[in-house]
Amino acid sequence: MDKLKEMLDSARSGDHPACSSCLRNPKKNNTSFAINCDEHYGTEKNGLIIMARDPGASVGGSSHTGILCPIHNSDISAKRLLSNLSLIKIANRSIYFHRSIYFLNTILHGFFNENSKANNNTERKHCRVVLSEIIACLQPRGILALGLEALQSTIEILQESEIQKPTLKQMVQKSFSYGEISGVNVFAMPHPAYSLVNLRKQGLNETDVWQDVAKMINRVFR
Repeated sequence: MDKLKEMLDSARSGDHPACSSCLRNPKKNNTSFAINCDEHYGTEKNGLIIMARDPGASVGGSSHTGILCPIHNSDISAKRLLSNLSLIKIANRSIYFHRSIYFLNTILHGFFNENSKANNNTERKHCRVVLSEIIACLQPRGILALGLEALQSTIEILQESEIQKPTLKQMVQKSFSYGEISGVNVFAMPHPAYSLVNLRKQGLNETDVWQDVAKMINRVFR
């Protein structure tokens, strides 16, 4: 998709209009950028977008590989995510090597040092403009938001209005499904780095929750 490539290239370089005043613009700071893995995943329309937070800064994370891919990356979040994603089937096929899966970050630029990271809401709003264009281009049937920032941006983009930042308690009350928003089925899970601990605090088993969410996603793509 030429249009998608143009959008990503302009965001990567910091030349996209939405990036001009963002502190994570690579022209202002030494920041990283990661894109969907073309080897294992694709850009087919009407698929599933899996949206995380920002490029992982830990060793083996996407800040260092430049790729959003739980197969390529070796940080803890990628490993935990990979084992759970095996539960999802798109058109009765495993999501590995699936052209209908697209990975995306809520905040497109990241840092190379975990200690430098600060999830700034202003930066998230800058990226929301670019994400809206990407989502319009891909026309997904579903979005799986991993983490509260990803969920907030997803809902704001689809509703075209700002909301208060969701909470984990709310996510649990919604049974990790936010229904259909503007024709897109929205699902949510805690970020993989914190999922096990945070769900345990809610009295939930991470594997059981992933199985339930996977079943809901599989029904949409049956």
